[in-house]
This record gives sequence, C-alpha cells and structure tokens, in this order.
Amino acid sequence: MNTTNLENSTSSVTTNYFQGSHAIADFLNPACRGPLPTVELPDPILNPFFDDNDSPNRVRIFGCLGYKCPLLHIKGDAVYNMIARAQERGLLKGVHTIVENSSGNTGAALGVLAPLFGINHIKAILPWDRAPGKGEILRLLSVEETLVKKNGIGQAQEMGKMEGYINLNQYANPDNPAAFAAHLAPNIWKQTGGTLTVLTAALGTTGTVIGCSDFFRSQQSERPNGEKVFIIGVNVAPGDAVPGARTLERLKEITLPWKPAIDARMETNSRESYEMSLRLMERGFFAGPSSGLALVGLHKFLKVWLAKEGNFSGLCNKAGEVVAVVIFPDTFLPYAEKYSVPMNPGDFGAGREGIGEGI
Repeated sequence: MNTTNLENSTSSVTTNYFQGSHAIADFLNPACRGPLPTVELPDPILNPFFDDNDSPNRVRIFGCLGYKCPLLHIKGDAVYNMIARAQERGLLKGVHTIVENSSGNTGAALGVLAPLFGINHIKAILPWDRAPGKGEILRLLSVEETLVKKNGIGQAQEMGKMEGYINLNQYANPDNPAAFAAHLAPNIWKQTGGTLTVLTAALGTTGTVIGCSDFFRSQQSERPNGEKVFIIGVNVAPGDAVPGARTLERLKEITLPWKPAIDARMETNSRESYEMSLRLMERGFFAGPSSGLALVGLHKFLKVWLAKEGNFSGLCNKAGEVVAVVIFPDTFLPYAEKYSVPMNPGDFGAGREGIGEGI
C-alpha cells in the first residue's frame, strides 16, 4: 500500500477528521494528525512546586499525553517513520519479514503499520519478563514473539541479515528520533507558545530525547535572550525494571547519540515510577509506569536545581516561569498486573483525599 503525504491527504489536521480512500493511513500517519493533548498538572502531588499566585520563578508542569496516539503510545510515530524512510530508500524490496527487538510497543506498532507497506510478517524479540498484557497484544496483532534474557538487539540484527528479512534497529536508526523532531517537538513548541524551558522523558531507545533536543536547540537562536530548553533524560535504577525505560548499564546497548542530547540525567526506581503512575491514574491520566518514572525524574531534577542554585531563575523563560513538559509515552493498561510487584497494598488509594474541591 502506498503511503500518503500531508499535501495529498483529504483529511484535516486541524479537525482530526479523516476521510477518503487513504483515511486509515492518514489516521496512522503522524504528519496528518494534530498535536497531542498537553495538560497542566496543578496538583501538589503531581507538581510539588506549583504556586497559583503568579509568584516569581513559578514552576508549571505539563503532561504530554502520548497514550492519545492512535496506537495508545508514541512509538507508532517512530515506527511509521522508520518504515516509510526504508521504503523510500528501496530497502523493503523483496522483504517479507521485519524483525525487531522491543519492550512491546514497537512490536505492536509494527503489527499494525507494516501491512500498510506490504509486509505482513513481524517477529518481535522481547525481554523474558515482559508484562503479560504485552504478550496478549502482540498475539492479537499476529506478531510472532520470542522471549530472551539478554542480547535481544544483537539477535534481531543477526536475523535481519537473512534473505527476505529486515531489522529496522530502533536503537541505532536515526529515523527513530527524526520522527519526534518532525512532529512531537514542533507541536509542543506551538502549544506552549515557545515558552517551554524543560522537556523530560524516559530513556529507552532514546529517540524521544534526541529528536526533541534536535528541534528545541534549533529554536534557541529564535528566542530574544537565547533561553534554552533543558532536556532531562530519566533512567531506571540498577537492578530495577520499568517497561520501556532502561538502566544506565542497559543504555550502553544504545548507539544513538543520546548523551550529547540531554542536559541532565536523573535516576528513578521502579517503586517510585509505579506509584507516580498510579497517582496520575487516580487523577484521570491513564499513563503507564514510564510516565511515572519521567515525572518523578523531573521532580528530582527541580529539587537538585533548587538546592544548588537557591531559585529557578536559570530555568525560567522571559516571563519568569519554568514551563516543563513531561512525555507520558503510553498507557498503564498493558502493565496492570505489574503494579502489585513493587508496591504495597497501602499504596493503592493513598493520596486520594482532597484531590479536588468540586468543579
């Protein structure tokens, strides 16, 4: 199936209305969609620095709801771009199978998107402890799953050398971050009116932080005082596991240039990540554990900054505000059975009293 460009589309970015013979392809194409909802978190648990009195150096935190993408996660945008660029370069000729190492979302996205490009066989290599819900999703999407304990990236690369196979290798493929530089970052920039000062995301394939960093650094010269957007990457603590994010040791497997793309790296454990995800869920944000990890990481960064600098002036825009956006890359739904592992029964329902005072 031929993919469509925005210029040839009969669908509308501004109305999210998709019609005509290419409606489904347009709906799945990030170039044909409007921005994701980006919502402020004026809550003392989600933003412990929030001050509603317009005080100097006010900290505002927003969540960018990646689970509002068509496939319930932002990895679909990267997958679409990697396949489309491979097709443009003629790399899909004679290919009948895509093989990819994944924590689950990329494999699921391939199950939906690869057939648009004429490839119906997907092999996904996943970690042996992946969430049961991820396995069910892959099965429903006709993705063949292989569970491994280590070196899934290397195994996918070797299989990709077989005749009729291709390995897109999201961990080294520059078309992964290019998708976020082309769509996610520009949309956030427009939504915040160019006032953004901090962007935080979990470190997994690192495509999100690299793509956003590339775009926001290109905008720095356009600001009156050259204010920068600080890029914060958050990894998982050693010995812990959060789906879609990596420990510092496992980040060594990534060959994309993520270190120069970030301004600070924070570390969060699984309990903190799952608990913050639960706090988000209680407030209507169906964001997964890597979303909780990123939000906790931002809180830690701001605490470290305040302890060192004494104020937030160095993080402020020209209006004197810290405007921070945290990427919530996917939903909690595939991981529901995982929450009881790092958490205790008393953690569920904690912090619910006084969430709101009426509408």
